[in-house]
Amino acid sequence: MRWSSLLLVLLVGCAAPGGFALDERWRPLERVVLDRGVRDGWAQTLVPNVYCADPASLRPNHVAAAALLVHERFHAQRQLDFGVTAWVNAYRNDAAFRTTEELAGWHVQLQYLQDHGVEFDPLDVAEKLLSYDPKLQLDYTTAVFWARHEQRR
Repeated sequence: MRWSSLLLVLLVGCAAPGGFALDERWRPLERVVLDRGVRDGWAQTLVPNVYCADPASLRPNHVAAAALLVHERFHAQRQLDFGVTAWVNAYRNDAAFRTTEELAGWHVQLQYLQDHGVEFDPLDVAEKLLSYDPKLQLDYTTAVFWARHEQRR
């Protein structure tokens, strides 16, 4: 993740154009904001905003988009609970913390998908996890095991 560029944008007081407001059910998230520095299909959160390359892809009227917002809402709440600056510093600098946070975010995302009748392939989830960030403390076997465990029996 490119938190340094995101923090710089926020410190300068600029906001990327584009995006939309989220309704109350997504609190503490308030907006989805365009950020071309975020890879397609991914999102980053710095409470109260979610940053992504294509804000239209995060319209919560689609189950997959809502599931990703659930994941990002989890991170936003954790930022508030932990303290935003402390959370960002731990996320950037502590691989174990980052791994734990991402797996917890993925847990609520996958649970949301399953609650809404969407099945997932554990192999795809494992590959996406591993492609996300080389700092995550996961190997392929562990990621597949974790994703299979997330599937409801």
